[in-house]
Amino acid sequence: MNKQFKALIISLLFFFIAYTTAADSSEFSTRPITDAEVNILERFARYSFLTNDQSISEVANWTCDTCKEITNDTKSIIVKPVKIPISVDKNSNIVDFLAYIIVNKQTKEIVITFRGTADLVNDYIADIGSFNLVKYSVKNPQSSRFNKDIRVSEGFFTVWQRFQSSNLTSTLTSFMKGFPSFNVSVTGHSLGGALGLFQTLDIKQNLPKAKLCFYGFNMPRGGNEYFANYVNEELDCIYRVVSKADLISRVPPRPFWVQPKGEVWIFDPHKQPYTKGAIVCSGNDNPNCSLSVYPNFFDHLGPFFGVG
Repeated sequence: MNKQFKALIISLLFFFIAYTTAADSSEFSTRPITDAEVNILERFARYSFLTNDQSISEVANWTCDTCKEITNDTKSIIVKPVKIPISVDKNSNIVDFLAYIIVNKQTKEIVITFRGTADLVNDYIADIGSFNLVKYSVKNPQSSRFNKDIRVSEGFFTVWQRFQSSNLTSTLTSFMKGFPSFNVSVTGHSLGGALGLFQTLDIKQNLPKAKLCFYGFNMPRGGNEYFANYVNEELDCIYRVVSKADLISRVPPRPFWVQPKGEVWIFDPHKQPYTKGAIVCSGNDNPNCSLSVYPNFFDHLGPFFGVG
């Protein structure tokens, strides 16, 4: 079975499963999004798209179009690219995964942004090539009640572990020592969001005093309900943005896989002001938000508050 046909079959299967497995809506709520939140999420959407369709040299020198939309002050920016080749399937097809660690002195933040799915068909198969749920060990003894039951995607977690064997961690640690008062933020679109969530938890476990926040955009589910609840308990600041009826945000399907808290649902990305077209949703997989509409692939690239 060739890759494209396999992608079609799995996509159709998920298309129906994703729509029919919503949770009970009675215990969930929503609230309006604020202007301040829109401004922050717009900036981090741009960070998350730095890894797509931009050359590494342009980002490293801060000359790319998206770079300039974040800030024109090149002197306030330090960029460290991290690129690793990973074999992602049984046929040893190689995909390069990319992340950037960025110091923005203007906004006083250190940002780690992970590459998402560049090719929605071929990378989609790579992303979900393994549905195995594997044990995830936590270091925080206060979360020991979750420890034995936490399971995460073997595929996503394996990719993230390969980044840890690169110079990502040492570079991040060096930047945090050099700029100890700066906020630390992790972001990514699609697969990049799944990788970014593991990175955020790792920072929280190893550097608990870091001023930390996670921003994911149309990211897939990364683990089971125990994992989602562990994320909720560990992370005070988490935004999981879903554009309209994006399918990837709700796969792999419930009930074995669950999204954590923090959903921001952009139900109308073209409505002005943007605060009129988005809401903030409580709980895991809030059925009153993106799960309430029929899913599709077309919304996967956004837009996110004008980005994408």
